[in-house]
Amino acid sequence: MTRLFLCPATLDVRPARGNSWDEGWGPAFSFELRGPIPSASQVIVSFCWPDGSDWLCVPFDTAECGEDGRTRVEGSAVEESLRTGKTGSFPFSVRLVSELEGVDETLFSSTFDVEARPVSSGRLDYHTPCDWRLLHGSLWLDLAGDADAPVLVSALCLKNGAEAWELGAYLFHNGKKVLSSETSGQIEISAARVFPAASGDLDDVAVREFQFEFRAARGYIGAEYQDMDSWHDLSKNPGAYEIKVTRQKKLVRILPFSVGEDGRIVPGDLLSEKDGTVQLLLPIKIAGTLDGPVQADASAAFYGHASWDSGLDASSLYASRPEVSPEEPEAGLSEDVAALAQEVSDRASKLYRWYWADMENGDTSTGCLEASERVVELTGELAPLLERLESVSSDTLSLELDGTTTALSEVRGKMQRLREMAGRWLRLSREESGATLEPYRQLLANDKLRILEEHPPGDYRYYTSHKTVIESPEELAAAAVWYFEGTANQGYLNERWTVKGWRFDREGNIVERFDESGFGTQAPASAFR
Repeated sequence: MTRLFLCPATLDVRPARGNSWDEGWGPAFSFELRGPIPSASQVIVSFCWPDGSDWLCVPFDTAECGEDGRTRVEGSAVEESLRTGKTGSFPFSVRLVSELEGVDETLFSSTFDVEARPVSSGRLDYHTPCDWRLLHGSLWLDLAGDADAPVLVSALCLKNGAEAWELGAYLFHNGKKVLSSETSGQIEISAARVFPAASGDLDDVAVREFQFEFRAARGYIGAEYQDMDSWHDLSKNPGAYEIKVTRQKKLVRILPFSVGEDGRIVPGDLLSEKDGTVQLLLPIKIAGTLDGPVQADASAAFYGHASWDSGLDASSLYASRPEVSPEEPEAGLSEDVAALAQEVSDRASKLYRWYWADMENGDTSTGCLEASERVVELTGELAPLLERLESVSSDTLSLELDGTTTALSEVRGKMQRLREMAGRWLRLSREESGATLEPYRQLLANDKLRILEEHPPGDYRYYTSHKTVIESPEELAAAAVWYFEGTANQGYLNERWTVKGWRFDREGNIVERFDESGFGTQAPASAFR
């Protein structure tokens, strides 16, 4: 990509107030830029009155970056002297200016509408109608979470005060239901954003985005996992798919997509990128009447930019997928023996690649316990195949073991040694892990217990509201919200803090999930709501 690009899918423009008691409104906005930014430049966001006359400009200093740069811009103009009570259609534009390099380029221009309604306090509330957000859903593979077996993720919007707890999600393949949020561990539903962030509580006009993680649906599976047998592998199941969403048990959304014979999601015409993740934007079908009145105008989608050239292509959805070249069978072997040798080579290579170093240098952590259990299971499945191959092949047969030509007898010896190491760590891990986690297991259940076992205390610091550290079994059991804090630097100009959190019901099940980030190395207490 050789030009600077504002992705319309990341753009949000809305009326805002400094606090709930302020009169009038000022514009608030956020968006992402992709591509090169010249030296000594500014991004200038300009707004006009409905008659086209100039209103205000908000400049942002930006740092120079290359073609792969990603820059987040967000701000507002809500000072008392800038606020207005006017409504109507307000033109706005985003420009890049660099006097040093002679650049003055308009990156985006459009309009946003502002309406007003009285609220219970007698004041006016201002909001931006954005029913067009109901017309598209997004779909992507969580390559950042696991590039070896990325989770299928979708996001879509609902109206009229929708809440995550009243939603259900289901994945259909060729007309048959294959996953359900009613089955534990298959699909997680969480609230993501609210459009518009109105200055009052107008739930009937607010559009809320919800995210659906299809934990048991993977874009492809390129490694061995303990529970992979229960997963739906999209790459092995081409055909027509539908994501169906219910609210209060009534069907409200249908998001269709398809997987081609090559095992990849068919990308369609519109690709977007948000926070470094490539997303497919798809038309969505609205069902039922629970959204209330919907005034969806396709021409208004993405602020009038319903189609654009994002500079991305279909391969971007699978940018981190490892490409595996088929190996040639050993010359002189029969077709059946060659196929058996290939299967043994593939299984042994995966076991060696993913577990050998861990078993040699393992510890008694919960992670090592899970890995050891998997090694014992998989080496047990491989043993009869090794015996069969030895019985039908010559003593000089060699296999590819993780890219190295290795004698069959040596492969069998390594697999036996791997199983012995796993057995040792399994015994030690169970003794220590059981003693450490037992006080937590007595008080936690369901999603709370699952998250804790995946993130053992001591290895992870747990927070609750207001960035309060919690660590004892009693504190974790009593807290309705858990958070983890981290940092990320994935091409941004500055390091970013990240906060991931969950809200639980009394039984320890997830009812809401939070993901927030911002510039800096430490998250503010306000991110731990």
